[in-house]
Amino acid sequence: MAADLPHGTQDDLRSRTIRGARILAVRGFALKLVGAFGTLALVRFLSPEDFGVVAFGLAFVAFAQVFTEGGLAAALIRSRDEPTLVELSTLRNVQVLLTGTLAALLLVLGTLTGRTLVITGLLMLAIPLGSLRVPAAILLEREVRYGPIAAAEVVGQLSYLLLSLGCAVAGLGPYALVVGALARAGLGSAYLLRARPVPVRFRCLDLQVVRTHLPYGLRLQLSNIATLGRDQGGNLLVAAVAGTSVLGVLTLARSLVQIPLQLVRGFYRVSFTAMSHLVRDGRGLDTAVRQVAATTLLPTALLCVGITAAAPAMLPILFGDTWRGAVPAVPWALAAVVLVAPLGVAAAGALQASDRVGRLTWSIVLSGAVTFVGIALLAPARGAEGAAVAGLIGSLVELLVLVLSLRPLLQAGTILGVLCSVAVPLAVLTGVALVAASAPATLLWGLLLPVGACVLVLVVLVLLRRADTIVALRAILPARFVRGA
Repeated sequence: MAADLPHGTQDDLRSRTIRGARILAVRGFALKLVGAFGTLALVRFLSPEDFGVVAFGLAFVAFAQVFTEGGLAAALIRSRDEPTLVELSTLRNVQVLLTGTLAALLLVLGTLTGRTLVITGLLMLAIPLGSLRVPAAILLEREVRYGPIAAAEVVGQLSYLLLSLGCAVAGLGPYALVVGALARAGLGSAYLLRARPVPVRFRCLDLQVVRTHLPYGLRLQLSNIATLGRDQGGNLLVAAVAGTSVLGVLTLARSLVQIPLQLVRGFYRVSFTAMSHLVRDGRGLDTAVRQVAATTLLPTALLCVGITAAAPAMLPILFGDTWRGAVPAVPWALAAVVLVAPLGVAAAGALQASDRVGRLTWSIVLSGAVTFVGIALLAPARGAEGAAVAGLIGSLVELLVLVLSLRPLLQAGTILGVLCSVAVPLAVLTGVALVAASAPATLLWGLLLPVGACVLVLVVLVLLRRADTIVALRAILPARFVRGA
């Protein structure tokens, strides 16, 4: 196995981190775009019931994956010592054993109860297939090499779309999506193992490895479970107090939020690995946190302000007047992203790398509790907009807890600088939302206003936060575009 990055290679770590963030961001957007076109093609051959059965199975798989993974992969990524073959083999074999057993049980139950559990059991088989790549992925993440990881995900997604569509045309119904899901997991693993071979042992199962890394892994998984509970619990509460139609409108508004969030997830993934390297080497986190926050803020602000400016005109044009009720919720939901994302990405990486995952979990739990109270109070009267306002209030609480959690790790000036930088795009987003709400709802305005709003954000950030903005531009764009800035 290749060694991790050696001590003293901070410039190499920084360049690999920037390159990794850029790769994951481009990969995320490309997969979203390809997935959208693939879904449009699949709906011509599959019924809503087919999609519903598979959606049930995928929801069960998502929960099962959170519980069976146990956070062991993240524990090995942040580990001070390079993972051994015994550790990598044990992790892979534990996941394959647990998820394979669960899939077999579901298949047996499905033969007795009907096709829903059969399909769920078949979809569960994608987890052990995907687990085969985990050792290679861990080593690549420790080496901050995200190119092969992104390429494997692209290969898997293209395989899913092509095989799903072919099987759907052949009349396999929901089983077409099952074939695609299994191909995505299996071919993605095959590609990554070819790109980064790891001689793991199939009969290796060292329980001491599990006992050593499981405590940290469980603490990390608690934060993931808390996030899942906050998001899904909020949806259920909206449906209970305001009705499913309001939830549908809110879901459309949140689908727009997924565009910048896709970018944020890529930055978070790289942030955790980079912060783990710095903690292992005993380096300070202040510079890294400032750079991560600045790099996250600029593209997030541009996307959120642009979508805010376009939503009043473009939502009715694209989806019809039936969905006009989603427009007032969009600025509130996007403001929550701008508010939390820059510090949140850096904080999540720093807290997890420093073994302070409990603080991160508390920020999610408290923000979820406040959001639930806000939904119960605001959604019945103000619908989707009220639920989005509740989400923004919950994000404020999350930000406050993160600031308090970071105080032992960072200088006060670092935290204050990040908070001040967030205020700039938030102010612009507020003004743009007011202008867009009163502007004519025409296609021309829907195209011109976002462009003007994004230029305004960039100009204001360059004038008020020049140093941070240049750091972000150098991270996002190839060097030739910002040379001499």
